[in-house]
Amino acid sequence: MTTPTTIQKTARNAPPWVSPLLWLLTAASVLSHLTSMLLHLPQATAGAMMAGSLMLFGLFHGASTYGWRGIVFFIVVCLGVSNAFENLSILTGFPFGWYHYGDKMGPRLFLVPLLIGPLYFGVGYLSWTLARAILGDGRWQTCGPAGLRNSNSRKLHHGVLGSHHRPEDVDDHQ
Repeated sequence: MTTPTTIQKTARNAPPWVSPLLWLLTAASVLSHLTSMLLHLPQATAGAMMAGSLMLFGLFHGASTYGWRGIVFFIVVCLGVSNAFENLSILTGFPFGWYHYGDKMGPRLFLVPLLIGPLYFGVGYLSWTLARAILGDGRWQTCGPAGLRNSNSRKLHHGVLGSHHRPEDVDDHQ
């Protein structure tokens, strides 16, 4: 199991080239999006540029944070679950509604273009990282007020989830 201490040690031991590479991939992602909009690139080309930069960013950031085994596990689960639910939705309308992908999206795995999986991984990994930054590095549990141990997660619980307690009832000091 990956613990907050393990994450901190892994991130600290990352090679010095990882941080500049992550900034370069961030810039590449933004530039690919702007380029595709300004030059009106085909949807498959724009999607491939975005998917590539997000996938590489998630891969290298995840490897420096969780180690290679951890990020490969995340990728496998993300690609499997996303493809299964995309296909389920195309066939049944559940859970995302009825839709289909056009032929311009490139080759497919079953009914879903291959570009979709890396996009799910990239956005899913960024969402996971943002949630971890907001809620803290594993010092909280996921259910109930008893799990609200750190200040950020208590504030989220009271501000967004609409707890029945008043914010001033929350003790931010431990």
